[in-house]
Amino acid sequence: MTETVDTWTAAMETALACVPADLRLDVLRKLTDDETERRRHPFLIGWKKRWHAVDEATSVIVQVLVRDIANCHSKADAAAVLFRNHHGRGTGSCWLPDYLDGLPGIIVDRKRCIEVSERKHRSKAQ
Repeated sequence: MTETVDTWTAAMETALACVPADLRLDVLRKLTDDETERRRHPFLIGWKKRWHAVDEATSVIVQVLVRDIANCHSKADAAAVLFRNHHGRGTGSCWLPDYLDGLPGIIVDRKRCIEVSERKHRSKAQ
């Protein structure tokens, strides 16, 4: 992945659209302040408390981001984007199907997810 400020800004703008408009600037200021503090004290980073409201807001962001990908691509291309292995860029296994598999109502065909992801990756490399 080519890393640019513009790339990450565009991704964050999609997520930021989930935040109520009247809170966006305050959220951005708080994020900037928190990041400045993390850089001052990089070894004091701790896990944040997971309140129900935080989980709900995170869920909205995930839903909007997945919808954005699904709406902007064919089903096959959206699956390839969502199911690619991020090779250390994410957290845990860096592979979304690992976290969906076994949730109530979801049965992941792991073999098919790998095939879709690898086929798309091979076609871009050619």
